[in-house]
Amino acid sequence: MVNLSFTLRDARLVKYVYEGEERQAYVGTVVIDEAEEEAYLRGAICMKQIKWLIENGKLPAALKLVRDADRFGSPYVLKAAEPARMTGPDSVKGEGSAPAPVEQVAV
Repeated sequence: MVNLSFTLRDARLVKYVYEGEERQAYVGTVVIDEAEEEAYLRGAICMKQIKWLIENGKLPAALKLVRDADRFGSPYVLKAAEPARMTGPDSVKGEGSAPAPVEQVAV
């Protein structure tokens, strides 16, 4: 998903175990190239941004997942993107207009 524009329709926090260590990630419903699928979204900054989007009622949101070379470790961050076309049951009902780009995704 890196460097792809997508619409994040919703997300939920899940816990899982990896190599004996408990971790957390958001599992989000994303729309990429008119196809809807679920994606794991993790990383300290990315997860804070998703939490902010959820808490502030900003979903669905048009986003792009990028590496921020200006930050230590080049972490994954979400940036505002051009609206992606939405598909699925909502668009069949005429409610699937593309979301406006997020002007600022809090970090």
